[in-house]
Amino acid sequence: MVGIYLYFVILLLIIFLCMFILDKLLRWAPIKIKIISIFMILFVMLKYITLILLAILENQKYIYYIKYLVFLHYIYIPAILYIIYYICRRNDKIKFSNTYSIIAIFTIFYSMLLAIYEPGISISLRFGYIIMLKSEYVFTLAFIVVPTIILALAILALDRKFVNKPGIRLIIIATVFIILDNLVELFGVSLYPYSIISELVTLLVFNYCMGLFKKL
Repeated sequence: MVGIYLYFVILLLIIFLCMFILDKLLRWAPIKIKIISIFMILFVMLKYITLILLAILENQKYIYYIKYLVFLHYIYIPAILYIIYYICRRNDKIKFSNTYSIIAIFTIFYSMLLAIYEPGISISLRFGYIIMLKSEYVFTLAFIVVPTIILALAILALDRKFVNKPGIRLIIIATVFIILDNLVELFGVSLYPYSIISELVTLLVFNYCMGLFKKL
């Protein structure tokens, strides 16, 4: 029972954290980071509002309209991770424009995913409607490629000059959480039906990065 309450607390916490991040973005972030980050945070909020609706809605016909939003993390997690790395790495040779390429690639990935595989719906007495994909292991393994790359880059950056070392260490923690959380979910031993713990950790790190702009 405690796990169920904690699940909804985390969902609400993520939504409120997103609002907090949006406020920081609007006040402090440079324009090139602000615009794309706002869209990604709105995607996060859209997903988590959807998860709450999946738990409280009773009429299944509404579920068919919102079920695709559950998989928005395939777009926003890679983008947010790269933005965090870009901010903490502090290297002019790293182009922020790569973020647009990452978003484009994973938007295509997301579109193909939903075009080829119709998400299935199951009912949980604890979490409401659960949205799943057939052959999900293929997409999960493809999805964790970006966190793995960012993890490797962050480890290599630890001994470089001018990097924000606390931020780089937090990136390492966030990417490890994402990789483990998705693998645990893949093998069916996760406490929750979605990777909400790793996303909360990632957003906390993102919030830390937004606070860095205040100090500039």
